[in-house]
Amino acid sequence: MSLKTFCLDQEVLENFRRLQNGDTKAKEWLAEKIAYLCIGYEEIYPCLLKKNCMVSKQEWESQRDDARQDIILKLMENKLQYKHDHGKLLTYFITIIIHWLIDQKPTMEVHKKKVPKEVPYIPESEIEQDEFSHSQPQSHEAKAAIDLFKEQKNSDEIRLKKEYLQEVQMQTCLKRTILKLWRPYLFQYRFERDECRLLESKSNTVSDLQDQLRIKIHQQIEKASKNIAISPNDIAGWLQCSRNSIDRHLTVLRDKLPWLQKEKLSEALATQDISDEE
Repeated sequence: MSLKTFCLDQEVLENFRRLQNGDTKAKEWLAEKIAYLCIGYEEIYPCLLKKNCMVSKQEWESQRDDARQDIILKLMENKLQYKHDHGKLLTYFITIIIHWLIDQKPTMEVHKKKVPKEVPYIPESEIEQDEFSHSQPQSHEAKAAIDLFKEQKNSDEIRLKKEYLQEVQMQTCLKRTILKLWRPYLFQYRFERDECRLLESKSNTVSDLQDQLRIKIHQQIEKASKNIAISPNDIAGWLQCSRNSIDRHLTVLRDKLPWLQKEKLSEALATQDISDEE
């Protein structure tokens, strides 16, 4: 059972209410359930980003059982003080886990989130990626685009210039949504209302999707990936359509918005705070 499923389970919430009243059977029931929790890295990653500290997936998986045992120990020692009216149980558990990870600093490397020294730029297609790996050194324009990743504290601070944002706004809702899913860091992982409605009509929760996008992009940055963009396969899954359909839309977007091409992207990116441009 995932942490999120556990925390939304009505029987779990009821047992926490009983625990507040000193019910020892509720404590035993909860301890047994927690023992079988499978706490995924993706469930804690967004909070790690917000706390500006980083634990790799491998580090988390090696420590996950210990973290789960620490939660059980706190439960048995009556140190879990969750009350239903104090907020979401999921937030409470993640906070406990993050604090536990920070306390492990002497035995596990928990480091400040930072962008790698070198982030190679992305070819615009999977075919181009294969060619790109054997190509000549990148142009000055492509290197300038890469530098923005290195200069910013995180990808949320990368912005498009106002005139290029206006060009995006002139596209259809579907094309805007595909573009924002493909390169979400250009739009600070935000969606307009009509784009949100489209995503929700395809059974997506926008806030959860934004977290997934941040995770995928930051993992690519940390691994110095050659392609800092979301896979068309993922986009096709979220929009419940074929990969070929997404590829066709991306081709049209590159034609209508030529600054999306790898050697022209840097000219569309703002180097100052957007508030200074308005």
